Amino acid sequence: MMEMPSMVELRKQYADRGFEIIFMNVDESPEAVLPSVLKQLGIDFPVYIDPRGELAQFFDLRAIPLTVIINNKREVLKVMNGEYNWKQPRIRTQIEQWLSE
Repeated sequence: MMEMPSMVELRKQYADRGFEIIFMNVDESPEAVLPSVLKQLGIDFPVYIDPRGELAQFFDLRAIPLTVIINNKREVLKVMNGEYNWKQPRIRTQIEQWLSE
C-alpha cells in the first residue's frame, strides 16, 4: 500500500498518453476491505478481482506487491516484486521510453 500514492500520481501524469494501471486484488473476500482501501488511497483506476488466484498463478505471484508492466501489444516489459518508488527519475525515464515506442 505504500507505493499506491505514487502509482496514482503516475497514472494521472501519463493517462493522456495511453498509460493505464490495473489494480489486482487476490483476497478471498475483497468486498471486506477493498472499497475502503480504494477510497483511502484515492485509487480511481480499474480493479481486477482475482479471488481464485488465476491471474496470480499465471504471473507466478510469490510476493505482494507484484508489478507487471505490459505494453499495448500485450508484451510483458518488466516484472517487479516488492514495493517500488514510482517517483524515481529512472523509472519515469523508462516509462517515457516505453510510451514513445
